[in-house]
Amino acid sequence: MSQEFFSGLVMPTEEEISLLKSTSATPVRYCSAGEMPDEIDLFPEQEAEDQTVMNSCCGNAEAQVVEIGLKLKGYDVEISRMAAYLLAQKYGGGWTGDNGASIGGAVRASEDFGMPLEATMSYPISRSPAEADRNYSNSVKWLKANWDKVQAEAANYKFQSHTDIKGPDEVCDYTGSKMGGIIIGIPWDPNSMAASRTGKITKWNASGKSWHAMYFRGFKTFSGVRWPMLCNSHKGWGFEGKGWAYIAPEIVDYWKKFGSTVMIGQSDMNAEELAPRNIKIKGITGGGR
Repeated sequence: MSQEFFSGLVMPTEEEISLLKSTSATPVRYCSAGEMPDEIDLFPEQEAEDQTVMNSCCGNAEAQVVEIGLKLKGYDVEISRMAAYLLAQKYGGGWTGDNGASIGGAVRASEDFGMPLEATMSYPISRSPAEADRNYSNSVKWLKANWDKVQAEAANYKFQSHTDIKGPDEVCDYTGSKMGGIIIGIPWDPNSMAASRTGKITKWNASGKSWHAMYFRGFKTFSGVRWPMLCNSHKGWGFEGKGWAYIAPEIVDYWKKFGSTVMIGQSDMNAEELAPRNIKIKGITGGGR
């Protein structure tokens, strides 16, 4: 089967947009101009994950933004991408099949419920839409049956604040000040964003076929201009297929002109002091729990 990039972001409702753009109470603490670095990657060791044939981009992006928040607190923890997807659905309208989730649901879930670990609920690899549907149904059944266990663990990993990010400069200020990662939803067509050999995306085709969730992890300065670092949940995409690329700031600025495009920074991770450190687990690809 030829490689196909699945998406799965549900466009937010007006109510969700209003909620997301009402910044949380905790004020953003940006560095001064003299303290701001020319380049930052908040989690260089973070591996690109692959959502495979499932419309779980929102869960994948949110899980990795939570991991960034934990990394900034000194924890090296892998968050469950499947649980993030299902919780985003539950907090955004309910479990209605493998048809995507909203950023509003993901943000509410990570603040109100928290996120469990990948070791507790691993991500099932799907090689066809039919297999994705089966894996989705089995995962919902498992989560319902183990709700109390998942809730108790997830309570240790919650965000306490979110911030409406208004443009590329704020992307760089937010990540450069080590506030946290930023989740974004954009009109998506994988052919519209090809990274050059230097890892830059300079053009974007506005004829996106669907909506897709991605996240920002930092930025790099080129010739005095800061380019946000955009990360994806598709291996094989971006710079050398590593799942990330630097994107021209004018493209990010253009995205913000879409009424349904939101960029939400998430910070102030509430990680319990008793939570385990350095338990990042890689290589779990099955659907077993």
